[in-house]
Order: sequence, then structure tokens, then C-alpha cells
Amino acid sequence: MTGVDRSPTRTSGQVAVLAGVAAAVALATGSLPSLALGGPGVAALAIGVRRGERSFVSIGGFGLFLAALLAGVAGAPVPTTLVGAALAVLAWDAGTGAIELGDQVGRSAATRGAELAHLSGTVTVAAVAGGLAYGTYAATAGERPVTALVLLTFGAVALASGLRLMPVSDGGR
Repeated sequence: MTGVDRSPTRTSGQVAVLAGVAAAVALATGSLPSLALGGPGVAALAIGVRRGERSFVSIGGFGLFLAALLAGVAGAPVPTTLVGAALAVLAWDAGTGAIELGDQVGRSAATRGAELAHLSGTVTVAAVAGGLAYGTYAATAGERPVTALVLLTFGAVALASGLRLMPVSDGGR
């Protein structure tokens, strides 16, 4: 009898890496210097998902989010910055979710439905947060005050904290 493979789940792991790559590419189109943080962020995220190491996933997600902040400061278009930040949060959440679910029920468990439900919730929350952020930006007539950057950072931290409160389930299996 062999043990259960506790590696990260495939679906969320793949979404994490794809979201990370998409974030880095989106941010680089608005600000090429953001690639200096986004590229290594994607690499750390991919290593973390492959090895099942939360610290690498967190470092990668943080690098991608810093790339979004850098893009915003460097003058990238606001929609590009918001999309990049939302994708960075999605990459981090999917990566940590893949590791947690793999630890809980194993890689070969039938978790695709639960993973897709969780990822759908993450995308919905990120889209609402991004929409509110863009609405706030538009309401201030396009100004880029330092407080907006601080509020974006605070919002991302609150979003990430809220996502951690969403349970990752095995779909009742």
C-alpha cells in the first residue's frame, strides 16, 4: 500500500502559474520596469506550486503585487495596473489553495469542482474590488494621489485576508 501524494492540486496550480504569467505580461505592457519584479515573482510562484512550498508562493505573489505597484507609480494605465494586481492576488490565492488542498486530501482526489468554485469566488471578489477601485479613480477625475496608492495596497491586503477566510473544501468527498 502506498501513501497519499500530498503534492499541490493540478487545477489550482495551473491557474496560479497562468495568472502569474498573465499578471507579469499585463504589467509589462504598461511599464516595462515592472517586469524586473514580475518575472522573478512568476518564477518563485511556479517553484512554490511545483514543490508545494507556501513561502515561495507568497514571495511570488508579493513580487507580482509589487510589480503592480511599480507599474502604477511608473504611470501605467490604471486599468492595466488593476488587472495586474487582481491577477497577482488570483495567482497567490490559487497557489496557496493548491498547496492546502493537496495537503488536506491529496493530489489525486476529485477536487476540480471545489477548486473551480473557489477560483470563481476569487475572480468575483477581485473583479468587484477592481471595479470599486476603478470607480474611485474615475470619481477623482483621474488624479493619482499618493493616498490612492496607499488605498490600493490596503485594499489588496484586505482582499487577501478575506480570501484566506474562504474555506477550501474537497467538495464533500
